Amino acid sequence: MIDLTKKKILVTGSSGLLGHFILEKLLERGVPQGNIFAPRSKEYDLRLWEDCTRAVRHAHVVLHLAAITGNLELHR
Repeated sequence: MIDLTKKKILVTGSSGLLGHFILEKLLERGVPQGNIFAPRSKEYDLRLWEDCTRAVRHAHVVLHLAAITGNLELHR
């Protein structure tokens, strides 16, 4: 297993279901809060190259979980 406790980790999509779960697990496994960068889409628009390069600038690990999703509808 990779020791992530000393890595700078970028987590996109951290406000979503999967991203929130991953953030909790990173913290549970000893990754300091200060080593996790979880920007919101209002701050970093990942559709823009400049924002992407700014977001990953200091990251050792990138967990890209961001997505534009709509409401889940069940069709019968």
